[in-house]
Amino acid sequence: MIDGETRMTESSGICHYLGTKYGPTPLIVGVGEPAYGAFLNWMYFSDATLTFPQTLVLRYSQLEPEEQRNPQVAGDYAKWFLAGCGRSKPPLARPRRCAPIASLRPISSSATR
Repeated sequence: MIDGETRMTESSGICHYLGTKYGPTPLIVGVGEPAYGAFLNWMYFSDATLTFPQTLVLRYSQLEPEEQRNPQVAGDYAKWFLAGCGRSKPPLARPRRCAPIASLRPISSSATR
């Protein structure tokens, strides 16, 4: 993403940047709001926590040549990935924020992939 002199490639950061720079928008929880910390945790969860195990699962179960695939690695990291998915529920501190937060993360997760 290019915005004047700013160049960004990280999808979650791009969403956060655009929402805060060109907001206000109901998609961004404000710094002074009680749910701000939970919002940031939710916003960056996909890139920071889920990308690594997901990459290894795909690499060792699908992308490597058949003779280089490793079912043990794929299985172990699939468990890690699925455990992380169970922790990735949107913050419910403010019900009016639930849907916007839930809609922002898929945008960030798929924006640069």
